[in-house]
Amino acid sequence: MVLKPPPPKTCGSINGPPVTSPRVKLSDGRHLAYREFGFPKEEARYKIIVVHGYASSKDTHLPVSQVRICSFYLLL
Repeated sequence: MVLKPPPPKTCGSINGPPVTSPRVKLSDGRHLAYREFGFPKEEARYKIIVVHGYASSKDTHLPVSQVRICSFYLLL
C-alpha cells in the first residue's frame, strides 16, 4: 500500500488557513502574497521590490532603523 499525503489546503478555502496578507491572482490561478513595509509609497524616496528565494518569506525581518533613515518603501 502506498501512502499519500493529504491534499494541500488553499488559503481562504473551507477548512483552509485564513488569508493573512494582501495578494494578487496570477494568470494561471495561483495567488502571490506580498507585504508592504517602510515609508508610505507616496512619501518614499526609493521604492524597492525584494524578490526572495524558497528558503525565506515575505515576513523576513528587516532593520527598521535603516528603512526609516533612507526613506525606503519595500514590497516583499
